[in-house]
Amino acid sequence: MNYSNFCCTKDAQEHLNQPFIAHGHLVASNGCIMIANPNTKDALEGTPLLQGEWPALMAFITVFISTAGTACFTPIDPSTIALHDKSVCSTCQGNGLAYTAHCGECDGNGGLDLDSDFHTYTVECKSCGGEGERHFTGADPVNGPIDCEQCHGSGQTFGRDEFVVIEGVHIHPKYAELIFSLPDLHVSGDLSQNMLLFKSCEHIGVVMGMRV
Repeated sequence: MNYSNFCCTKDAQEHLNQPFIAHGHLVASNGCIMIANPNTKDALEGTPLLQGEWPALMAFITVFISTAGTACFTPIDPSTIALHDKSVCSTCQGNGLAYTAHCGECDGNGGLDLDSDFHTYTVECKSCGGEGERHFTGADPVNGPIDCEQCHGSGQTFGRDEFVVIEGVHIHPKYAELIFSLPDLHVSGDLSQNMLLFKSCEHIGVVMGMRV
């Protein structure tokens, strides 16, 4: 199992950038999809233990594990669900390689101070769009080739607003594609919570539904 496929890649959610152990489960999540394995004996070396640092996350994991334990799962054949055609990834322009670098114009602040005769104004940096970092395609000159985070190196992505319906839940195709790669896949839709529970061997997981 490649848990990194379920992790977050944004620095703003560093606690989700790698798998962690919570409530006796090895957990990986990016905030929209989560997978958990009760077998922590094979936990990755250095896997952090999260307890009370993120109360909302811990509460959701508790509910998720409990709900999955009583859900009625049914097998699903991924070949019966057609996914949308992919288009060229806008982040890497189809290159498959992309990286971010410190914005030299605003020195990573995301804004610039402009002085007039009367006041100092702070404006958004146009080079980085206020992010403090700039996005580039191709290989990182410092760290070498890095797969594009958006398309995972394929150069192709699904549209932002596209979805497939599984068990009545609207799921983005990139998450459907991810869970379809798992063996012995079973699913259970929870329309009251707008989420799709799934099970693969000893793993349990959940995908949050889209609001359409």
